[in-house]
Amino acid sequence: MKKIITFVLVTLMAASFSFAQEPSRVGTVNMERLMNDYVAYQSAVKRVEGAAQTAQEEVDAFKAKLGLDVVEAKVQELQQTAQNPATADLARQNAEEEAQKLINDNQSKIQQLNAYGTQLQQQNQQNRNLILNPFQLKMREAIIEVAKDKGFDLIVPIAPQKINVPAGEDEVKEYNVFMGNILYASDNIEVTDMVIAVLNAD
Repeated sequence: MKKIITFVLVTLMAASFSFAQEPSRVGTVNMERLMNDYVAYQSAVKRVEGAAQTAQEEVDAFKAKLGLDVVEAKVQELQQTAQNPATADLARQNAEEEAQKLINDNQSKIQQLNAYGTQLQQQNQQNRNLILNPFQLKMREAIIEVAKDKGFDLIVPIAPQKINVPAGEDEVKEYNVFMGNILYASDNIEVTDMVIAVLNAD
């Protein structure tokens, strides 16, 4: 009886040891490709870019209203004259002084423009977060869904970049170079396509 109990204990210990040693499954996701191929996310990005373009146009219009576009053009012209090696010393000095005088005379308008631009930039950043954050959350949820469905214990982001390396006369080979902490990842553990399929199916 004692031998039977000992055998059972040894068997249980061996089973628990093998269970503890079971390797974790690791998968990878190419986040750049994920964002590029997620249709709804790209539509949202275009909305954000459109809003940013509108904000820039508003800044430009405000600059013109203040007359600073004309001042900016004149200052640039004077600075080019001052930096030109062919310009005589006296002419260079006069150009620098005139440019600085224009800047000083319009300092209050420049401050107004900077404040207006900062305000629009903050609004644009808030708008960007408001639009894109829900899609970034969906990407995370889709990654988790695929990981659980396929039995992965860990998913890490990869950022491969294609480089061309000479491989002989008139021959070039293309390689993927991984950026960041990942030096190598097998294509067999990449789940990017699966995640994209989940996202675009919604």
